[in-house]
Amino acid sequence: MRRLWIFIFLITGVLVGIFGYRWYLSSPYYTLYQVKSAIKDHDWEKFCKYVDVNKASTGLARDMAKITEKALDTKEMPELLSKGLFALVIIKMRSSIKNDTKSWVMGRDQGKGVLGSILPERGSAKDGKVKISLTKVTSGDDRAFAFVDLGSEGNKVELKLEMQKIERHWRVIKIANTLEIVKEVAEKGE
Repeated sequence: MRRLWIFIFLITGVLVGIFGYRWYLSSPYYTLYQVKSAIKDHDWEKFCKYVDVNKASTGLARDMAKITEKALDTKEMPELLSKGLFALVIIKMRSSIKNDTKSWVMGRDQGKGVLGSILPERGSAKDGKVKISLTKVTSGDDRAFAFVDLGSEGNKVELKLEMQKIERHWRVIKIANTLEIVKEVAEKGE
């Protein structure tokens, strides 16, 4: 009888382990761990697997264009002209954001591009210049938000990442707090 209980206990432990591992692989936490790993390893291919760079850069470009539009007084500009102007700005910014992101992930200097003033200085994972820590994740059925601290003391940015579940896996699709980050960076620069 004792062997039966040991066998049942072992089978239960194995099943819980298998289901727990499968849950973890399909959770936002696993995706965020892989993104962090890709950044530390300077692995652009892996980064693109877990971050929809096209959606994220388009969303960031739109947010930056809105910020620019608010900064400029476009009331005196015809609506068609202002929409066309900002569509061109979005196209140019999206390309620049993609290039800046790739440079940052690969560990190269991103210079003075769109992300150069937002992201903390990039170094290798070993020298401690970039620290990535997950502070909170809220998730629903097919959307999740992750709050990630990026950088070190005195040069830290909190990103609110919007994630989308596609089939059984999660991908980062947008930085949801662009306006707050830009305001914070502007206040530090003053």
